[in-house]
Amino acid sequence: MAAKLQVGTARYFMWFLLTLTHVITHFHRFNINVLADQLMVEFNLSAVSLGNLAAAYSYTYLLMQIPGGLLIDRWGPRRTAFVAALFLGVGSLLFATAHSISAIFLGRLIIGFGGSVILINILKFQSAWFRENQFATMSGLAILIGSLGAVAATFPLAYIVALASWRIVFLVTGVAGVLIAFYSFLWVRDRPGQDGRSLQLPGRAEAAGGISIPAALKQVVRNRSLWVIFLVNFGFYGSFIALTGAWGVTYVMQIYNLTRQESALFMFPAILGMMLGAPVWGIISDKMGRRKLPIILAGLFFAANWVLLLTVSGGKPPLALLCLVVFNLGVGASMQTLTLTYAKELSPPALTGTATAFVNIGSFSGVAALQLLFGYVLQRGWQGLYHAGMMIYPLQSYLGAFSLCFVFVLISFGFTLVLQDKRPASLQPFRIEAKQQPGV
Repeated sequence: MAAKLQVGTARYFMWFLLTLTHVITHFHRFNINVLADQLMVEFNLSAVSLGNLAAAYSYTYLLMQIPGGLLIDRWGPRRTAFVAALFLGVGSLLFATAHSISAIFLGRLIIGFGGSVILINILKFQSAWFRENQFATMSGLAILIGSLGAVAATFPLAYIVALASWRIVFLVTGVAGVLIAFYSFLWVRDRPGQDGRSLQLPGRAEAAGGISIPAALKQVVRNRSLWVIFLVNFGFYGSFIALTGAWGVTYVMQIYNLTRQESALFMFPAILGMMLGAPVWGIISDKMGRRKLPIILAGLFFAANWVLLLTVSGGKPPLALLCLVVFNLGVGASMQTLTLTYAKELSPPALTGTATAFVNIGSFSGVAALQLLFGYVLQRGWQGLYHAGMMIYPLQSYLGAFSLCFVFVLISFGFTLVLQDKRPASLQPFRIEAKQQPGV
């Protein structure tokens, strides 16, 4: 079967296989939102403890970004995909069978370890298999497909949990992760021409084997432009996940008095917005041949919708408007497509993995910090109320947490204004050599 694939088909097939793992990472990134009340009751968690559990995914994710990027540059996408998906599967299985706080924390830490390199690995694969003027578009499509996992972590998860145990869901995703790990090892190739099994594509990304790890890390860390992108991602993506990945469903349940299933529906537009926005921003940016202006526009749009959430009806906008605002936040947050593309273009091809991993630390530093701070602000405003074993937080507590997120959004927007006006220098098409060899 493998030998029948032509190079054009093969690269899309391999790319799609890698993005399936990204679906699982998105599912885990958002699923605490729906499970928050059950986990708080079953494991006797406070808001701070739940925030810490949600952020646990980001702890190992953050720790592995630079080491993971360096390993991707040296190992290549194939071996990285195998190891990462295997950790995702094992972490999910541990979470599914956990009966103590320490066990669920460990499971989520392992999940974060596996998920830490998935997107960076896809970007590394793209840099070898696709031309420059396809990169942002393909990155947007990767986020679109990955976001299907986030969709599954909204109302579908809520309805499944209502019918069966959340543990069954984690068992299934664990088995899926292990299977994808082995399929990735069998099918994925790091670059065209590897092992003489595919067509040669001239001018693609070089390997980093000739660069020492200290030298690669030094080159990335001393790049000031990458630090700016790091800080842009911190507030934008951190605030988005704090709302839609950890606390949004609880907010709707407690402030609008809706069921978990109904509340999860109102977080779904955020995922839909990200799914649609990511490829659109990528296409617009690739067509314009620049990154700064689309990033600024996306950031401004994102900040404006936080203002609506904070101000309309005192922080409790009509549900129809809430749906629109949440959708718009997803569209704005999907500009991560552009920030990662920008980071890739600011670095030599051999350091694609390391550079994109570095700026991705900004995203998940924001996720870890703001999920935890969100829970801290809620806990500070708690007035001692319980319902069915769950702590109930007043609207003012949520407004305080929203305001905190908005402050970080404004700071990050300020950094978009000092980005270089990046015009990618090599957005010309490349041609695939006509020399036919067996496909991947």
